[in-house]
Amino acid sequence: MKKLKKSIYIPIIVFIYFCILLYNFVPDIIRSGQYWRIYTIAGGELTIIILLYFSLRKKEKMANDNKKTKG
Repeated sequence: MKKLKKSIYIPIIVFIYFCILLYNFVPDIIRSGQYWRIYTIAGGELTIIILLYFSLRKKEKMANDNKKTKG
């Protein structure tokens, strides 16, 4: 079985956590009429997930390059 990379499973875990938070808090936010708050939180969280994915991918690539040069 192929090992799952950190750049894949960590952003997926953060995204699942984000979805659970949205499920719990969005009804209250909608009732209060603060739609901009939902979009701001969702946009910020998705931006963080995307940046996390690319930074972890770069870190993995650098580690693989170091292994190839040493071994």
